[in-house]
Amino acid sequence: YKEALSVKDTLNQKMQNALVQETKLNGKIKGMKERLQEEHQKSKRVEKKIVEREDLEKLKAYLITFKSAINSQVTPRISQIASELFFEITNGRYQHIEVDEAFEFYIFDEGKRYPLERFSGGEVDLANLVLRIAISKTLNELSSNSSIGFLAFDEVFGSQDQQRRYAIMESFNKISQHYREIFLISHDPEIKELFERVIEL
Repeated sequence: YKEALSVKDTLNQKMQNALVQETKLNGKIKGMKERLQEEHQKSKRVEKKIVEREDLEKLKAYLITFKSAINSQVTPRISQIASELFFEITNGRYQHIEVDEAFEFYIFDEGKRYPLERFSGGEVDLANLVLRIAISKTLNELSSNSSIGFLAFDEVFGSQDQQRRYAIMESFNKISQHYREIFLISHDPEIKELFERVIEL
């Protein structure tokens, strides 16, 4: 009888140990399932990020293509308008202004292309002015449903001699039909006579 009780106690102890081990194993299995679920969620997030990145790369490539297409249309027109104004204002001294697709500007002098830095302050100021006018006019042409109502320029005459000042004003007169108003701000009292209307502040 005692041996039977001893065997029973041993079996009960083993059963308790087995239950404890089962509980531990169930806990480990649960933890593994949770980790697998987390890894699955992480994997899904990574896949989503990969798809988003691929979409962004496609969009970036599209924008680059779009920019190149726009530049290929816009820059020649800007160059054309700026060249015509520059040639006229300088009395044919400079033949051409070129705007490349990176929007770097060059002046042609006696058939050779030079960067703006090569020229004096007056020429650079004048080139910047005609480029601003050319860009505004080109944008106005591209805006099929709307137009730029006015232009504003500050101190565009300062570095120019009297002859070029008159030529600049003549250029503004020529483009005035495309804009309701053109504002020219100046602190030089000698050029007031060049303006159609003057507002003094």
